[in-house]
Amino acid sequence: METRLPATDLEAVRSCFHRKDLIESFYALTEKLLWRNEPVAKILDAAIAGGIVPEDLNDSQLTLETVAILTLEVPNGGLLQFFWNRPAWVERVPASLRLIGLPALADEFDRSTTELFSRVGTYAEFRKRDSLEAFSECASEFSFDEFDSAFYDQEEQVYVKAIEFVSQHLGDFVVP
Repeated sequence: METRLPATDLEAVRSCFHRKDLIESFYALTEKLLWRNEPVAKILDAAIAGGIVPEDLNDSQLTLETVAILTLEVPNGGLLQFFWNRPAWVERVPASLRLIGLPALADEFDRSTTELFSRVGTYAEFRKRDSLEAFSECASEFSFDEFDSAFYDQEEQVYVKAIEFVSQHLGDFVVP
């Protein structure tokens, strides 16, 4: 199944690059290329419902979705919220950050998650309970302040680099 937008949508995609605000441009691209792209949206919805990362999207689409999820979850509740809500996507984060050109943030993600993975049995028990109480207990056990701070310090660059990535890989999103 073709997941890229048809070439007739190219001008609409290009207009997303020229939005006044950086964040608006990033989310306009994400919405146009992924969330309102019907074949992609169906795949993402099914994957989210199943708690998995979809296999039917190309690497560029998965990279953009990974970065988009990260930019939604971290400002809303920190890296712990990302882990809690999107555990299937965790393994994609470092590679996605490196692909868009943010190796230092990817390294910080790796460092921040090493502690969690060293106690993954404890995390798994919290996550298995899947309740607000379990999340609260988990939040008191694990701190991702270093990553959260690094993310906020580089947040603008996350958007800049993601937009550049889409621009450089436009053929992976729109049929030429």
